[in-house]
Amino acid sequence: MFSKSALVLALTAALRVAGDASAVAANQAAETALVAKLLLDPLATDRIEDLSTDDEFEFDFFDPNAAATVGAGGHLVLANVASFPAVVGTSSAMAVGFLGPCSQNTPHTHPRATEMQFSVNGTIRTGMITENGGRFIMTELPPGSMTIFPVGSIHFQVNDGCEPLIFVSTFNSEDPGTLQAAQRFFGLPPDIVGATLGDIGVEVVADLADQIPDNVALGTDACLARCGLKRTSQPTLQQQPRVSGNALPSGSASYSYTLPSATATYSYSSSAPSASASSAPVNHVIKVGIDGLSYTPSNISANIGDTVTFEFHPKNHTVTQSSFQEPCKKLAETSTTGQVGFESGFVPVSETVTVFPTFNITINDTQPIWGYCGQQGPPVHCQQGMVFSINAPLTGNTFEAFQKLANDSGSTSSNTYSSGTTYGVSQGTTYGYGGTTSYGYGGTTYTYNSVSAASAYSMASAMASQLMGGGGYGGAGSFLGDAAAADSNAGGGNGGSKTPSPALIALLAINGVLVVGLIVLAVLYFRKRSAAARGNRQRQLYTSVSVSGDPIFVAPREKQDYDEEASGSGPRDDTPLTHGLSHGPYYDPHEPGSRPASRLR
Repeated sequence: MFSKSALVLALTAALRVAGDASAVAANQAAETALVAKLLLDPLATDRIEDLSTDDEFEFDFFDPNAAATVGAGGHLVLANVASFPAVVGTSSAMAVGFLGPCSQNTPHTHPRATEMQFSVNGTIRTGMITENGGRFIMTELPPGSMTIFPVGSIHFQVNDGCEPLIFVSTFNSEDPGTLQAAQRFFGLPPDIVGATLGDIGVEVVADLADQIPDNVALGTDACLARCGLKRTSQPTLQQQPRVSGNALPSGSASYSYTLPSATATYSYSSSAPSASASSAPVNHVIKVGIDGLSYTPSNISANIGDTVTFEFHPKNHTVTQSSFQEPCKKLAETSTTGQVGFESGFVPVSETVTVFPTFNITINDTQPIWGYCGQQGPPVHCQQGMVFSINAPLTGNTFEAFQKLANDSGSTSSNTYSSGTTYGVSQGTTYGYGGTTSYGYGGTTYTYNSVSAASAYSMASAMASQLMGGGGYGGAGSFLGDAAAADSNAGGGNGGSKTPSPALIALLAINGVLVVGLIVLAVLYFRKRSAAARGNRQRQLYTSVSVSGDPIFVAPREKQDYDEEASGSGPRDDTPLTHGLSHGPYYDPHEPGSRPASRLR
């Protein structure tokens, strides 16, 4: 059967694997013995002696053989007392996280240590809740920054980028410990978990537990799509070990619902297809989500007494009864006759399961039955056409018409909530960019119309307020630019005309008034400064010095001409008295050139 060489190769490979396994076991036993000895050493110097080689003080986080926590999104390497005995007695440990694109270190806690995390080469989004009553804290850590997670806090790290990144974490314990929140919570007794989540049932708990991916896990579908990546299957091996106290129930989840005999009657443009009771009821199977966002088949005919089994496939869908007029709303919310309708609730299904949960209904009459998936996404599954019908008319209110109504239900200009209350945007008090621009998230759509007079007044008031508060003319320019852009893009505000709108004209007028006012203020300011400068100059020119050295301000006098005959003196002194000093002419100490010639010696 097998050649001799093949047998030799197989035997050699088996011996090599066995040898590697025995070597690993021997190394683990030796390290365990070393740690036990280090813990018993009374002195730190004794521990140094027990670590007899220098390489025992080195730890390589890039060693592919190092023990690591591995998931589909990356891996974590921890240097603690078990993997790096040199930290015994130091109250310290370190971890390095290698996060791939669109991956996350899922929510967890460290029961015995505070963590300080440093971002190395990319931006990491982190979140944390410290305890009941504490607010949620989120950070965006660019390279070179750090954050702290207090002991016991539940926290996570996410790489929302398209490139792999690394972070380094330090702990103030040589044995910090890690408790992964999702795996450990669903590792509790399933009836306790189900009751905690609103009594969802132990079968649902079992299915959810099987879907929790190993850490490090992949991130959101939005990130994967942005980076051009596809979600791959993820291992689910980090589950809580099961014992008798937390054992899961056996078998798959199964739900059953029987339609009430009294069904709502609607007026249709045509009647339902004829159907007669059958002596041998038939079970119709509709697969939910097996072919994308759809029910397969999405439209069936069933007789009275037949059953319909909805078989759920990945990922998380519902079977919810609605009405033709409101495809994406529960029948209980729209019925005028008090009908409740059937609803499976969310049924999450793992991509790795082979036995699928089901939901059953029984047909009691041949009236049309309409239904949809209640998953809000994004995207909203119903608005993507994930609807079904049973016994839909062949003309008029057909399944195709029903599906079109579902698709169109997402293109509304108001925000409608499950309560039926509609919140819209008043055209008279809104402004926007570009005629009628709509955007939304998860089916919630907001519509903004072109600039109105009220909004123009609000924008002008805001501009004036900014300038009055010291924003400067640059603030006015930015407001004017926004208004001009809004006016040019609005289109519908003036019926497509290129003539400036009244709002823009008003803003230009206000802007002109403000500019003129600023110019006037500038002129007044510089005139005041010039007058003050002249006054200071005069004070300098007519300041003298007393005998004691103190400055004296002397008021100037007009020059006087003296008549030699009237004065009775000798020849006239041509030097005028320009200062009112009793001792005769004086000179300006600040202007040496004004000193009389008779005094220049």
